[in-house]
Amino acid sequence: MNKTKLKEWCSALIEAIILAIILYFLFWPFLIEGSSMESTFKTGDRVLVSRVSAYLNLIDYNDIILCKINYKGNDEIIVKRVIGMPNDHIVIKDNRLYVNDSLVIEPYTKTPNSTKGNIDLVLKEDEYYVLGDNREHSSDSRIFGAIKKSDIVAEVILKWYPFSEVNFI
Repeated sequence: MNKTKLKEWCSALIEAIILAIILYFLFWPFLIEGSSMESTFKTGDRVLVSRVSAYLNLIDYNDIILCKINYKGNDEIIVKRVIGMPNDHIVIKDNRLYVNDSLVIEPYTKTPNSTKGNIDLVLKEDEYYVLGDNREHSSDSRIFGAIKKSDIVAEVILKWYPFSEVNFI
């Protein structure tokens, strides 16, 4: 192999590595499994996620995120909606959700007023409270507790499949 060809190959390899690093942080495909986020997502839906939001601490209320949990001894990456942010007061009573003493209206839930539980807690400085949109079939912070900021892996930014339902989240 001559010197010019070697230079071209090295250049192409470096470009591919840089592109892979950029894509790793900006956009990454993820397959939805399970019913905990219905009607927003259902099993088989495909989304693009961005790790940038998690790294730059850009997560906000109602963002849909990927987070890592250890549930029943298994490490899992799950999809949930951010309901509570650090230092928030979370109350669940009478099948309703309150954040900082305000009733939260949740048009995205599969069944309105279906947030079962008896919760009254104040989140710590690095904690987030996450719930599934299909509250009757969701293992979420009501079960495993608040998640830490470091457990947030990425934010869902685009539903791209099925193609008839493409939309930004």
